Amino acid sequence: MPSTWPYLASGEPEHEGGTPEFLATWQHSGVKRLKDFLHHLKQGRDVSPHTLRAYASDLNQFIEWITARGVRELQSVGHDEVKRYVASLVTGGMARTSVARKAAAIRAFFRFLVREGELDTDPSALVSLSRVRRKLPRALDSDTIARLLSAPVGTEFVPTRDRAILELLYSGGLRNSEAVGVELADLDLNQCVVRIMGKGRKERLAIVGSHAKRALKDYMDMRRRMVKSGHESWLFLNHRGTHLTSRSLHRVIARYLVTASLPEGTTPHTLRHTFATHLLERGATLREVQEMLGHRHLSSTQIYTHVSPEHLRRVYESAHPRARSRSK
Repeated sequence: MPSTWPYLASGEPEHEGGTPEFLATWQHSGVKRLKDFLHHLKQGRDVSPHTLRAYASDLNQFIEWITARGVRELQSVGHDEVKRYVASLVTGGMARTSVARKAAAIRAFFRFLVREGELDTDPSALVSLSRVRRKLPRALDSDTIARLLSAPVGTEFVPTRDRAILELLYSGGLRNSEAVGVELADLDLNQCVVRIMGKGRKERLAIVGSHAKRALKDYMDMRRRMVKSGHESWLFLNHRGTHLTSRSLHRVIARYLVTASLPEGTTPHTLRHTFATHLLERGATLREVQEMLGHRHLSSTQIYTHVSPEHLRRVYESAHPRARSRSK
């Protein structure tokens, strides 16, 4: 079963495996509109390649499902088809977060078709899902994050690089993909900042703290001797002197999570959660953390408003007019 449409996501008319059999039965205009939608996401909304592949995969699965039930054109898709498809995902045991993501892809596609005048009504408009409860992000306490940051041991290239990576991730609240995308020209150790290109190509400046600055200086001294031709522009390199990929970085960090004996459920993204939580616990405002994380909307940052009970108690006792009288 094909899981993506490479030719749709890339804008090419075909891919080397040929058109999936189920899609070949569709009218040409329907296939074209699917390509137009993915092109709109890529060019108009500037989504990441990962997001584009996810949309293509989710729509691929939906189209294959309704095609198996006799639908051959977009105008024939009704509310019942969308509703039954979503219900089949739920009854099939799929995680509700995944169901919500697939439903969102379908809604976005049909809204696009309505805006473009291809459809008069949106068949997905009346399909409702119970609100997905977002999990609170896991954050590490100061002692635990210190244990992780000291996990790389040694003076060779790899542990020196890994210390620089971990320190920068925690110092600036970077995503893994952002860290591997940093170029030498983006880093300014004199000003202690690094320019980051985030989701949706949203640019921001991240702070390089004193520990991260020292670790990066140590790494830069070794990097000059390691870099291979054609990879000079990238900040982080692998042990062969070529550009470090996001997948490799994920494996590197995952290894140190085990080495440092971090709690079960801790992931590489936990460093970013910890960065945000520690800032809020030490007095940063939600709007300031939003800027430092590079979130487009404040609602994305609001999940970090969970803080420790101890911090809430301190805030309460220092700010609430009745707190002191109660504690006497």
